[in-house]
Amino acid sequence: MRELIRANFQRMFKSRLFWGCVLFMYIVSAGELLSSKIEQLTGAGSAVASVLDSLLYDGALRLCVVMAVFVSVFIGTDYSDGTIRNKITLGHHRSNIYLANLIVCASAAVIMQAIHLFSLIIPGSFLFHDMTAATNEVIMLILLDMLAINAFSAIYVAICMTSRSKSTSAIVSLLFVFSVSLLSLIIFQELLQPEYVTDSVSLELVRNSYYVDGLKRSLFVFLNDVLPSSQIMQLESQQVIGHTDRFIIYDLAIMAVMTLGGIIVFQGEDLK
Repeated sequence: MRELIRANFQRMFKSRLFWGCVLFMYIVSAGELLSSKIEQLTGAGSAVASVLDSLLYDGALRLCVVMAVFVSVFIGTDYSDGTIRNKITLGHHRSNIYLANLIVCASAAVIMQAIHLFSLIIPGSFLFHDMTAATNEVIMLILLDMLAINAFSAIYVAICMTSRSKSTSAIVSLLFVFSVSLLSLIIFQELLQPEYVTDSVSLELVRNSYYVDGLKRSLFVFLNDVLPSSQIMQLESQQVIGHTDRFIIYDLAIMAVMTLGGIIVFQGEDLK
C-alpha cells in the first residue's frame, strides 16, 4: 500500500485542482482578515471580544464543500483514466486502493485547513493583537474541526469509490453536505431557544412556545452531537451546546462505518 499512497500524493501535489483549492482557502482567509479590519476601523463590525478568535474557526464548513469537489474529481479521475483497473491488474488489493485514496484525501483536507489557519493566525496576530483563547483550547478546537472535516471526507470517499462518474459523485457529495448543513442549522437554532422568555406586556417570565422538549429534544441533542456539520457550527459560533467528548467518538465511528461499508461495496464492483 506504500506505493499506492506515494503515487497518490505525487498525483495530488501535481494536481491543479488541489493547488486551486489551497489558493481558494488562502484567498478566503485574506478576505476575512481584510473585511474584519475595515469593519473594525469604520466601526461597522459587531462587538466581539476578539476578532481573531471569531475568525479562527470559520471556514471549516466551507472546506467541507471544497473537499466534496476535490474528492469527487481526484477519485473520479482514477476511474475515468482507468487507473483503478490498472492497479487491480497489477495485483493491488481493492481494500488497499480504497485506504490509500482515503489517506491522501484526508491529508489534503488537513493541508487545506492548515493553510487556512496559518494564513489567519500569522497576519491576524499583527493586525488585531486581540486573541484571548488559551493555546491548549485553540489546539483542541482545531483538532475537533479537523476530525469533523475528515468525517465528511470519509463519506465523500465512500460515495466516490462506489460511483464511476465524477459528475454524479460531485452532485451527490454536494447535495449531501448542503442538506446536512441545513438540517444542522435548523437543529442548532431550535436548541438555542430558551425555555422561558419575558412577556412583552406583563414583563413576567413565561414558557417559550418555540422551546423544544421531550423526545424531540432528545433526538435533536443526539443529532447535534453526531452530525459533523452540527459539531462545526457549534465550534464556529463558540456556543458548544453538545458534548465535545462525544464528537470524537461519533466522528471516528462515522469514519469507520463509512470506510468499512465503502470497502465492502467496492470489493463487489465490476470494473471490467
